[in-house]
Amino acid sequence: MNLTKPPRLGRTGRTRLDPTQATPLGLTRRAQLCLTRQWPHTLALLTFLVAMATMALTCLSTGQATATASANIKTALRSNIKVHAKPLPDGLTTAMADQIASMPGMTGAYELNSELDVRYQDHDGHPLSLTPGADDPNNPNDPQDLARLSSVSDSTTDPRFASGDLELTSGKPITQASTHQVLLHEDFARRHGLGLGDIITLRDEDSSQPPLEVTIVGLFTHTSKQPDSSPTNLLFENMSYSDAVTGSDLAYGASGGQIKASHSGAFFVAEPDDIDQLIDQIRALPGLDSDWLMILKDDADYLNARDALGGMSRVVLITILVITVLSFAILSGFLGFHQQHRIHETGVLLAMGVPKGSIVGQRVMEVALVTGVGFTLAWGLAALIGQTVADRLLSRTPSSQVQGLTDLAVVVTPGSYLLVLVTGLALCALATMVALVPTLRLKPSAILSHMS
Repeated sequence: MNLTKPPRLGRTGRTRLDPTQATPLGLTRRAQLCLTRQWPHTLALLTFLVAMATMALTCLSTGQATATASANIKTALRSNIKVHAKPLPDGLTTAMADQIASMPGMTGAYELNSELDVRYQDHDGHPLSLTPGADDPNNPNDPQDLARLSSVSDSTTDPRFASGDLELTSGKPITQASTHQVLLHEDFARRHGLGLGDIITLRDEDSSQPPLEVTIVGLFTHTSKQPDSSPTNLLFENMSYSDAVTGSDLAYGASGGQIKASHSGAFFVAEPDDIDQLIDQIRALPGLDSDWLMILKDDADYLNARDALGGMSRVVLITILVITVLSFAILSGFLGFHQQHRIHETGVLLAMGVPKGSIVGQRVMEVALVTGVGFTLAWGLAALIGQTVADRLLSRTPSSQVQGLTDLAVVVTPGSYLLVLVTGLALCALATMVALVPTLRLKPSAILSHMS
């Protein structure tokens, strides 16, 4: 006789399956089904995670951009040490300049400059008149027939051209490759019928060196108004710019097309934070008469930009910490509130003998799946708004502190995404376990009786 117990039938007449013999679903599959069944909760959680991750990625990328900018401004803002050697009989010689530029801590680059008061003559030796300024006829230091010649290595980096007070209107600028070339104000050139390619003669009044013929290679104009008290030699209309070779030849004598010496030099430093120590080392160099040298540092732009970027970095760091703490608190409260609606489900699973670890694993998997989708969406959003946020933050910084720093290049890198994703998954897992602790500490019977 077959004593096997027949299967039980439900009200519909179908065979009722034994739960212990049913094919178990995988952890990921169970999490997907729960998320689908509870889609309003899933959508709310996804929205919150997208917002949280977008803010975190934006702040992290902005912080990385400020760190990159802090490293770049050390060379971009051209912090330098200016050595003025005009009182020395031989000026700042090329050998002295090379010695300073080769010191440890220097970039090796430098620019030479000489400020000369010269007389202009045409190619036939006739004097060229100047626009009169506010000179004192009784002051011998204010001769009305002299003009200021700035002998530079590169006219584009001269403060007047760099600030926009002067603009090149035609021709080409002065560079380190220029020799016996000059830039004139276009009003001065027009008044005397001069143009590009014409030759004029320069004579330095403070030197016994012979006059020097130079070729006009560029014309400039001024965009700002000078004070009415400006003397003749400093009026923009009378000023001119030449190459360093021309200044050297006029002040210290010809040297076969090479720079013999100059009045001063700007030596660029590799590490602006060490500029004071570098100045002390320059004063201690052998062969330099430091008593007659005036050594100044030009690092104001770097210091202002460094302080501004440091302030932005602190703001970004504080914002990231606040986002992390608030996100964890809000996420724990949100998941805890949702857990109250699933307490019966938890009690049934515990009563069926499902391990607590399996329950926690399923809940963590649910949140992890939503986190992965949400953070991927946040990556795209952060890439769209990150640059805008950084530009807005930079625009709120006083312009005097960010002179020379025009923008922050914000890029949401895969490394930033992975860092935020791993941190977010850890926070979500921790918040999930915190939300489940009160329920899992109860016995199944207590949970079910509480629900009843």
